[in-house]
Amino acid sequence: MAACHKAGGAGAAKGIFTVAGTVTNSSGAAQVGATVRLYRHLSSIINATLTTDSLGNFYTTQAVADINTTAVQGVDVEIVNKSGQVSTMPGLVTTGACNGCHSPGGGIPKIVALYPDSGF
Repeated sequence: MAACHKAGGAGAAKGIFTVAGTVTNSSGAAQVGATVRLYRHLSSIINATLTTDSLGNFYTTQAVADINTTAVQGVDVEIVNKSGQVSTMPGLVTTGACNGCHSPGGGIPKIVALYPDSGF
């Protein structure tokens, strides 16, 4: 999550993001109009549905159940491109910040395309 939209950040006056990220296609370009679904871990209950903007970014300032709470249980993340093809992030996500798992200095690399021709 950008340092700008967090408590004490320069963009906090416009909103503190509880969940944020960027979806790119296999060539690294923004994945515009993708749907990001956050499911309660190991269930079919959708806690949030977000859509990527013209830069491939998705974000919300609304509270999302099972993430960023005192009783974090985590969510499973599914990304659906405009063609309806689905990619699922492996593992449980317990923070709304991309850099909570993905970071240039280590951690989990960004997700490799499950469908190379789909744009993920």
